[in-house]
Amino acid sequence: MIIRELFEKLGLKESSIGQIILDIKEYNQLNVSKAVPVIELNTSIDELTMSQTPFIGRILGKQRNREFLDDEKLFPLNIDVNAMRYAALEMDIYFRKGNL
Repeated sequence: MIIRELFEKLGLKESSIGQIILDIKEYNQLNVSKAVPVIELNTSIDELTMSQTPFIGRILGKQRNREFLDDEKLFPLNIDVNAMRYAALEMDIYFRKGNL
């Protein structure tokens, strides 16, 4: 499976997918020494890195109108660790359903 397919299966709109890439590029301009690899949509999902997941989690949350990882509103998605966890959980839910 390629990354684009995964994003589509997670319900991300084309504009949201583009926003992830744009956000990573903007981050890299401000943080040259800690650059995050830009997501290549036509590569295998095995190429996704942990450093990319906060960007994915924030966009997933934004598209789904979720500002927090949890219902108690203790873990905001604007914090990298929480956004990373949210993206990982959503991808895990997808793959646990046997979707490959």
